[in-house]
Amino acid sequence: MSFIGDIKIKVKAEDYSVKEAFLHATSEVHVEKLFLNKSPQEVIDLCSTLFSLCPDSQSSGARLCLAAAAGTLNPSLVAQCQWLNYLEIINEGIRYFLLQLAPENFRKANIKQIVAIRNEIVKLKKIDLNSPEAIKNGKRQLNELALPLLLKDFHEDWEQDLLNGFNRSYIDNVPAIFVTLNDYRYLGWSTLPLLKKSTAILLEDFKEKKEWLKPHKERFVAKHLTGAIARQRKDPLIAYLLQKDGDTAYSRTCARFVELIVSLMNDTPEDDSVCALQLEKGCAVSAVQNSRGLLLHYCKISNDGHSVEDYKILTPTEINVTDSPEFLESLKGISASNENELANLVYAVVASYDPCTQISIEVENA
Repeated sequence: MSFIGDIKIKVKAEDYSVKEAFLHATSEVHVEKLFLNKSPQEVIDLCSTLFSLCPDSQSSGARLCLAAAAGTLNPSLVAQCQWLNYLEIINEGIRYFLLQLAPENFRKANIKQIVAIRNEIVKLKKIDLNSPEAIKNGKRQLNELALPLLLKDFHEDWEQDLLNGFNRSYIDNVPAIFVTLNDYRYLGWSTLPLLKKSTAILLEDFKEKKEWLKPHKERFVAKHLTGAIARQRKDPLIAYLLQKDGDTAYSRTCARFVELIVSLMNDTPEDDSVCALQLEKGCAVSAVQNSRGLLLHYCKISNDGHSVEDYKILTPTEINVTDSPEFLESLKGISASNENELANLVYAVVASYDPCTQISIEVENA
C-alpha cells in the first residue's frame, strides 16, 4: 500500500477529446514499513496519525486485524469498529458533497453549519453504544443539521430528482453537483464488474484460496469495482441507473449520495460493514466497507504477540484507481468545447471513483 499525497491525471486530447490518459502519484511512502517491529497498540496509534482521511476506518481495520491475529476478537470490538466506520462514511460523505464538490458560494454560505455537522459526528464517536436512546437522540441532532443542507432544493422525492437530472438553474446548492454529469450521462463508463461478495465471504475466500499471497492484480478483489456503487447496487434508483445508463460517473456519484442519505436516516450501521478472520495463529486479515470502497488490512504478529512482523494494507484508491487500467480506459472519449470544460469533466469522472487524495488534472492538446 502506498501513502499517496497527490494524484496527477494527465490527458492527451485531440480537438478537446481525450485520446490517452496517464496517472502519476507524486509521492509514495510504503507506510507498512513503519509498522514493523512495533507493538499492536503502536500500529493502531500510527494509523490515526498517518491517515488524515478515513482515520477511523483505517484504525478499525488495524484493530480488527490485530485482534483476530492474536485470537482476541470479540463482538464488542466488532460493534465499536462498525459504529466508527459508519460515522466515517457519513463524515466523508459530508466532506465529499458539501466541501469537495459543492459550489464555492454554497460552501461559503454554509461553512458554519458544515462545521457544526462534523462536530456532531465527533460527539457521536464517544456515545455509549449500549444506550439506544442516546444513539437515537444523537442521530436526530445530526440529521436536523445535515439533511436540510444536503436536500436543499431537492423535491420531496429526491430520488426521482436524481433519476431525472437537473437543469442549469441549480448553481449554488447540492443539486448543482449533478448538473454537469447529468448533461453527460454516458461519461466514465467502467467495464469492471461490481464487487458483490460480502466482507465475511470475501475473507473466507482469502483464507481458502490464499488470496493474500497472490500479487495484487491476480487477486479476486482487484478485478472488481468497490465502493458505494457496489454496495448500493440493489437500491431501486441505483439498480435502474445501472440498467439504463451503466456504471457511469453519474451512477457512481448518485450511489454515494444515496449511501450518505440512507446512512443518516438509519440509526445503526450495516451488520457486515466490517469483518476480520484469523488465517492461522498470529496471522489475520480484515475488511472494512469504507465510504470510498473496500479497505483490507493483513498482519502477522510475533508468537508472544508483542510485535508486528509483517503488515500490508490495500486501499480503495489502489483497487479502484491507481492500480486499475480500466479506470484510465474510462477517461478516454471525454469530449468538450474547450480545455477548461474538458478538465472539469475529467475531474468529475475521476472524483466519481472516490480516490483518497488530492487530484490535479493536466490537459495536453495535440
